[in-house]
Formats: sequence, C-alpha cells, structure tokens
Amino acid sequence: ATGHMQRIDNRYLYHDLRINSGVSEMSGSLDIRANIGGYPRVEGELSSARLRLADLGARDAAKPATQNAGEGLRLPDTPMRLTGLRHLNWTLHLGVQQLEIGHDTLHSLSALLKVGHGIISLERVGGSLAQGQLSGNARFDATGEVAQGEVGLAASEVQLAQLSSKSDPPLS
Repeated sequence: ATGHMQRIDNRYLYHDLRINSGVSEMSGSLDIRANIGGYPRVEGELSSARLRLADLGARDAAKPATQNAGEGLRLPDTPMRLTGLRHLNWTLHLGVQQLEIGHDTLHSLSALLKVGHGIISLERVGGSLAQGQLSGNARFDATGEVAQGEVGLAASEVQLAQLSSKSDPPLS
C-alpha cells in the first residue's frame, strides 16, 4: 500500500492511496477522525478498475484462485469477530469497474458501505451482470448475540445462460 498522510489534530487524511493484493488494485482517499463519540470515524471513497474477490482475505492472494469441481461460490469458513464491528463507524463510497466473483464478473459496480456500531449496510448497490442490470441493498446486524442479515436484490435483463461455468450446464 502507498499513499500520503496528513495529520491535523485528531484527524488523519490519507490521499492518493494505492492498495494491491494479488491482481487486484484499489485507490482512493480516507478521512479518519479519532475519538468521535469514543470511536474513530472513517469516511472516504475507494475505487478499482479490477477487483478479484479471491484476492481478499487471509488466503495468499499471490496464488491463483482455485475452486473445486462441483463447489459453488460460498462464504469463507473463518468465523467473523462480531465484537469488533460494534466499535466501528465507517462510511465509504465504493466503485469497481470489474468485480470478479468466481467464474462471473460484475461490471460498473457502485455502492455506499456503512459500518456503524455493529451494523454493516450496503446501500444503493448497482451494477451490470451478463448484459443485465442489478440493484439492491444488504444489511448485517451484529448488535445482538446472534447476527442477522437481509439482502434485497433486483435484476433485469440478466442473461442466465451466461452465468454458468465451463463445467456446469447453463442456468435457465
């Protein structure tokens, strides 16, 4: 990661950020204000020309993404530490030209990511997939003992036959 940092009292400004992992890259800026309501507040924007989901997380991003035959896209087995989410206050504008998820690629993806006191939300999600359009939102609530989530997704004109991998039959 590279970038420039400027400190003004309890405020940290990061500009010209460049973050690489595997073949993925992101750039943007962050404004971090320490001790706002007891926790730091982070605002910013991140964008990417190409982001491969397999490059994110604990797995070695330098290795090519592999997927076992018959294994679909799934969530990682690593448990999520919910208590850490309860102390975050983030608002990020995200823009990704190509988001590679397994065998498929979302194009022109944009979203507003908010993380506040145990609640993660993706708002105003939009993008294109298989010549169609997607829009929606998601919310993950980790404020209680048991986390709960909900996803709302609308799709139009998506060509389902284009969503299969080379070894799977086409969807219809």
